[in-house]
Amino acid sequence: MENVTFDFDDSGYMLAALYLEIGWFYYEHFHFETSKKWFEKAGKSTGFEYELTAALGRRTKWQEKATSQLFLNGKSRDVADDESAAKDKEENEEVVSKIELGTEASYEREPGIPYRGKISKHNADGTVELTFNNQKLGSVNTNLGKLKIVSKAKSLDVPDYLPKIVILDDETLLDQIKFEQQKILTRLIPLDQCVLLGLACVSMKLRRAANLSEGVQATYLERILKNQQSWGIQMRALELRSYGEVVSKDKLIRAIGQFESLVIEYERIDKPQTCLEYVFQCGLRDRWHHHTSLGDAYMRMALYNSAITVYERIGNLEKQCECLAYSRRKKDAEDLILSLLEKKRI
Repeated sequence: MENVTFDFDDSGYMLAALYLEIGWFYYEHFHFETSKKWFEKAGKSTGFEYELTAALGRRTKWQEKATSQLFLNGKSRDVADDESAAKDKEENEEVVSKIELGTEASYEREPGIPYRGKISKHNADGTVELTFNNQKLGSVNTNLGKLKIVSKAKSLDVPDYLPKIVILDDETLLDQIKFEQQKILTRLIPLDQCVLLGLACVSMKLRRAANLSEGVQATYLERILKNQQSWGIQMRALELRSYGEVVSKDKLIRAIGQFESLVIEYERIDKPQTCLEYVFQCGLRDRWHHHTSLGDAYMRMALYNSAITVYERIGNLEKQCECLAYSRRKKDAEDLILSLLEKKRI
């Protein structure tokens, strides 16, 4: 496979697509060093230039002094410098006109009493109006810092069939790192996003320092999610992000919410034909894996009944019995196994 060429394709994209498939094959069979080499070869074939570096920024809302944060510089070969994907900024009340209508937000009209609704209108005086079930909750001056974004509406230039990105709703952590100097990022082509997906996966398997590997993976995934353009790539990136966050007490709630959203995506696909794009290049997991991930997240929070419901949906008997045992219902686990043996005699 090392010497395979495609004479009809001088861009290197066809070769890169093949290299990515080979990389995921080795990854699924636990040959992580070998899979990394194939992912890197795919990046060379597309002409993808990337560098993991550091920049001063803030990770928490109350952080006064900027510290060194991981940042990925990346550029696709055939994308112009002025074709930007997004400006790396905190998406909150700083620029009211940038907040999409339909964005879910909350604010405290009175101390300790939060109101939650959707942004329905931008006013000329710099305020926004919130409504809930077509009832007006009031106008909020975003410059006073009272407005809290809960769930972003999709931008007009983002296809509406793409998976929803759940926002981190935490009192301390920012949803995204806020860098001192504004970063203008160029758009990445889907194949280059798949390269980053592969590198993000192997970074967790090959690096021994857990905190470093989680930071590297999160940096790769954040760069991918700046370009929302492929259903499969976005599903895989959000799944990987949730896997990394489910072990964090600060991000566990967001991880569960994201897993729930991904399960819904699999159950209700608006445009099935779009799901096949780059499906073999992004290493997309099947419906069974997504349901299992959601059930595992419920188990971490000791929500055993919710986990059992998810496992029943996909017929994961082992996990059902594990949940029943954790919830001190071993007799129910035994009865479940016996009932199945009665139905399917071996």
